[in-house]
Amino acid sequence: MEQEKQSLLRFLEGLSQDDGLAVSWRNNTDCCTWEGITCGLDGAVTELLLASRGLEGHISSSLIELTSLSRLNLSYNSLTGGLPSELISSGSIVVVDVSFNRLDGELQELSSSSSDRPLQFQLTILCCA
Repeated sequence: MEQEKQSLLRFLEGLSQDDGLAVSWRNNTDCCTWEGITCGLDGAVTELLLASRGLEGHISSSLIELTSLSRLNLSYNSLTGGLPSELISSGSIVVVDVSFNRLDGELQELSSSSSDRPLQFQLTILCCA
């Protein structure tokens, strides 16, 4: 799953602070062994769970290339910018938790074609004074 590994590395490149993930996420190792990554039996990435990791930066749209991703948890970090709308309309994602970050921008309404699957979405906007 070389493409998935490259997608995850591009996500990592978009972070200005990664709390040591770069040490675990090495290009010459299997991404299924990386911290915060869960893979299915076929070796495809199914979960990206990086809550409370002190991450700073933006959420890269490269994550849409993880075609088997079903759970994305990036809560309790300091991520900024918008949430790529392609992630929400992905056919595989069931749970997205980006609560307690510093995201901005608008969330696009889900298309009617994606309403046939349950989607749990958690977003809390933090604002500064």
